[in-house]
Amino acid sequence: MATQIRIPAQEVPVLHECDVLVCGGGCSGIAAAISAARHGCRVTLLERWPSVGGMATNALVNGWHRSDREKMVIYGLVEESAERAFKHGWIRQARNYPHGHETHWFEPEGMRIIWQRMLDEAGVKTLCHLVGGSGCIQRSARWPLLAGREAPRRSPSLPPCGDSRPTTFSEPMSRRCVQPVSRIGSSPTRWGPAIPVSG
Repeated sequence: MATQIRIPAQEVPVLHECDVLVCGGGCSGIAAAISAARHGCRVTLLERWPSVGGMATNALVNGWHRSDREKMVIYGLVEESAERAFKHGWIRQARNYPHGHETHWFEPEGMRIIWQRMLDEAGVKTLCHLVGGSGCIQRSARWPLLAGREAPRRSPSLPPCGDSRPTTFSEPMSRRCVQPVSRIGSSPTRWGPAIPVSG
């Protein structure tokens, strides 16, 4: 019995060009993509799930410790996200403050909206239901799409997610990138409550 199979080489059409390809739309990926875009890079963000936010929104890990009662411990894009959430009523402070850490709980659905708006405002091209594929050639990543495979032409690739090893800027993506996967858990059994969105 054969222990390996050979996959034939393919010509992959270029979908578009970008300076930075971020693989993973969790909190770190969002921060990397927005930061790169705000510094003038053309950025594409790949997210395998239907929305950005990673564990914070898709797995409901929705608490932030903003301070230890004496000093702030979050800044930058996280603080900007919290300020936007306050404006919409999508974040609240834990009841035990000031006797405990300054913990805030946010509404995951609302935070998805906030982060997607921040990505859009920064000019990041966000592609959901996609992952970086293997076998990338000469600084071009490819990923599976419903109709086949397409590739962005890009410079560095940043996989900032917790389940991926970093790809260095000097190497093309190879076995280090996230392998193609199918959508998991995409059969909802019920609809959640609607969140009003203004503006």
